[in-house]
Amino acid sequence: MQDTHGLRFQWSTNQFLLATALFLTAFANLAFFRNLAVTFADTPWGLLHMLSLALVLWCTTLLFLSLLSFRPLLKPVLILLLLISAVSAYFMDTYNVIIDQDMLVNVMATNSAESADLLTPRFFAYVGLLGLLPSLLLWRIRIRPSSFRHALGSRLLLVGGAVLISLALVLISWILIDSAAAQMVSTQGQTVWQTLVKWTPLMMFGPEGEFGGFVLNIVVSFIAMALGTFMGLWLGLGQVSPNRFISRGSWAITQLFRNSPWLVLLFYFMLLLPFFIRIGDTRIEVSGWAKATFALSLPIMANVSEIVRGSIASIPTGQW
Repeated sequence: MQDTHGLRFQWSTNQFLLATALFLTAFANLAFFRNLAVTFADTPWGLLHMLSLALVLWCTTLLFLSLLSFRPLLKPVLILLLLISAVSAYFMDTYNVIIDQDMLVNVMATNSAESADLLTPRFFAYVGLLGLLPSLLLWRIRIRPSSFRHALGSRLLLVGGAVLISLALVLISWILIDSAAAQMVSTQGQTVWQTLVKWTPLMMFGPEGEFGGFVLNIVVSFIAMALGTFMGLWLGLGQVSPNRFISRGSWAITQLFRNSPWLVLLFYFMLLLPFFIRIGDTRIEVSGWAKATFALSLPIMANVSEIVRGSIASIPTGQW
């Protein structure tokens, strides 16, 4: 939108983020795309795979900017990132290096003589064209005013869209890599997709002849909730009991398991409960999932107990 008074354009914060992320992806990562082109030069679907990675990089940059940039600090943060990326792009394009921790340590150890050798006309061209010029353009563009509610909603929509697009593109890239790998493996080998199909039943149902996997997790969850709800009902009634010993004991049990970390309880009961119980000549095995179910039901019991106690306490005594 153009301002008719000052002849200056107005952008929303999301437009600032989209444009900056696109600029950084296209011009601050030339070394990345150059090496990417060499890597996928002779692979099937190489161009499409490179395009998907470029879009993932754009979405990732957009997410990074969305978490750092808010209206009061939008322009300073974006300008600072543009200047830093211009310097980084110079070193990556010129020396084909990666800006990592070791590189930063080397920069801090550089003396004045070495720094003078790095300040070439090419360096100033990168800083001017990729840093100062886009920074000046961003500074000249006004931020379109909007309410906090509208800005928050649009920002969440932008972040959600970037996440969904990234996940979809990663899946597409994975399928493309697997398709390329399928042409390079022998007939006796397996691709990633074939391996996933082979082992998915194990993840879902556990080893053959046993009950486990994801389905067991669902069963344990339902049993733990049912058992915890049943015990919590009686424990909550115990908290409002007129008997002082029952009410105080129920309160102590409730607070103990309500404030204990679930993972700690799980470890305690998995390791402290016996693996089997012997009654006479009969040996009864105590499976791991049964101990885990009982351990997970205790925090549920405590929370349900407090719900029952609070519900009863909220009703005037004349009504029950």
